[in-house]
Amino acid sequence: NDRRLLSDLWFLKASAQDALSSPRRRGCIYPFSYYHLHGIFQFFTYGVIFPIGYIVGRHVKTLPIKRPLHMSLQLFGVALAICGFAFGVHSVRAPSWLHFKHAHAIIGIITFILTILQFLAGLVGFIFLNKENQKNPNHNNSDHKFSSTQNNDDKWGGEGVWRIGHRILGLLILALGLVNISLGVFLAVLPLPVWIIWYIYFGFLVLLLIGMEIVALLSRNGSRKSKSTTRP
Repeated sequence: NDRRLLSDLWFLKASAQDALSSPRRRGCIYPFSYYHLHGIFQFFTYGVIFPIGYIVGRHVKTLPIKRPLHMSLQLFGVALAICGFAFGVHSVRAPSWLHFKHAHAIIGIITFILTILQFLAGLVGFIFLNKENQKNPNHNNSDHKFSSTQNNDDKWGGEGVWRIGHRILGLLILALGLVNISLGVFLAVLPLPVWIIWYIYFGFLVLLLIGMEIVALLSRNGSRKSKSTTRP
């Protein structure tokens, strides 16, 4: 309108059968582009890698496996997120300010910034945890029970604030990522089976995360009660 972009979303109302029955029909093409690469990378990042990394970091109890596996998954996820974000920006052939004109782009940019901040916070926490473990080495084998408990707690000076903030920010990133994938499925106008598969997987993942959080909360409360009753 007067050389101004209205940022409207238009749908073409047409019958696919009329097009197929046309005497001059040609093979329909659904080209693969950076737009699709953006969706694939971000799906595997926020729909697969980060949820697995969160479950490992939050609910796996064996520390020798927990920490390196969690860090490896999150590092791989951050690399995929950077690639997916670059593909998404490149696929929108428009002025940069148009990236802020709809919910999918706004949520995507916020989620990407929070992802980078979360990654940096994880590195800082890892450095402090290593320093604390070096200051307080494990005791001898006769005190193995105490040392294993100390390792599982991962205590350091900023443990309370950092751990709670890291966990809350991780959940926020997961929630924003899953919501934005759902918006991306809508914007890509994908076939109906893709919608059905995604929302089934989305519901399963949400129920799994909520269920594991409830189980962890109940087990933590139970352990606290048992400790309070056995304490001299």
